Amino acid sequence: MHSEFNQEQIDYLLEYTNKNGFLRSGGSDYHGINKKNIEMAVGKGNLKITSDLIENWCS
Repeated sequence: MHSEFNQEQIDYLLEYTNKNGFLRSGGSDYHGINKKNIEMAVGKGNLKITSDLIENWCS
């Protein structure tokens, strides 16, 4: 998912991944301290990569 997706786009992708058994991921675009306002696992906008997503990758 992209950090600038609106809720309709997010809901569509969540439903699509559930229906098709796909794993979910996202990128924080973190490249170190040279990019201000971007932290590891927390990107721009509404992007949040939670630990439950990562845990599901291994199950």
